Amino acid sequence: RMTRLQDLVVPFVTVLIFSFHTSVSGCETGEVQLVSGGSYYGAVQVCIAGTWGRVCRYGWDSNDANVVCRQLGYESGTASYEYSSHSDPIFLDYVGCDGTEQNILDCDHYGNIGDFYSSGCNVRTATVTCQYPSCTGGSVRLSEGMEGYVETCHSGRWYGVC
Repeated sequence: RMTRLQDLVVPFVTVLIFSFHTSVSGCETGEVQLVSGGSYYGAVQVCIAGTWGRVCRYGWDSNDANVVCRQLGYESGTASYEYSSHSDPIFLDYVGCDGTEQNILDCDHYGNIGDFYSSGCNVRTATVTCQYPSCTGGSVRLSEGMEGYVETCHSGRWYGVC
């Protein structure tokens, strides 16, 4: 019995598309990620109802950065912003954390969570640089989390290995 190529390809493509779709979206409301950077620095995105969106830089400060970085498993963070032309929606504007929150969505902000904002913020995206906790002598890590160059800890600081 011969099988038509179409009978084999269509189910494969359907599975491939479904797998790709579920890996791209499928985030949970309140999750944060950093993009356009590395594992510890970049533009801040927050997930609302399965979709990633940016955070506007208006009102963005070190308290906000600390909350995001702690969500990502770092000790603290430094706030900054970038001028860019992202096409992602802006989900949070005028974020105002006091620094004790567990999640960026617990912070004060303008409007309703997930509303689309564009008032002058279309090119100003909140960014962070997160700091690793101090290390224990002899510890070893990769500089970018799951990739990068090898670093070792000496006297509470990370140093690259040549």
